[in-house]
Amino acid sequence: MYFDEERNEVRTEDCDFRSLTPIDRLVLNSERVKAIEMVIDHYKEENKKLTADTHCQIYGRDSVYIAEYTTHDDYGSLRQQDVFANEEDAWVFVLEQRDVEGATDISVKRRPVYYDKDRTVNVTA
Repeated sequence: MYFDEERNEVRTEDCDFRSLTPIDRLVLNSERVKAIEMVIDHYKEENKKLTADTHCQIYGRDSVYIAEYTTHDDYGSLRQQDVFANEEDAWVFVLEQRDVEGATDISVKRRPVYYDKDRTVNVTA
């Protein structure tokens, strides 16, 4: 089978075994090819929307923010972590730790929330 771009058709080359001559046969006419293209375009758009929604859900509402920082005292350095629901809150906290406690090596990292023992994200909720 091959796609005839000039005619916008799918055709196939068979062989007539009696006369051993090639036969060019129509498989899908241009209307059917156009219909298939429309279905493919529809599913591409739907997939884009689902991908965007899934990305938003994983990295939006269903994420936590881990603030990491190192504090120093007479006993040495201590690496600490705190978990926040909002990124802004995590940054405010860790910057306050830097200013008040002298924390160093500060960072805020986003992590998805896992809902079950298999560590999969519930993207249908």
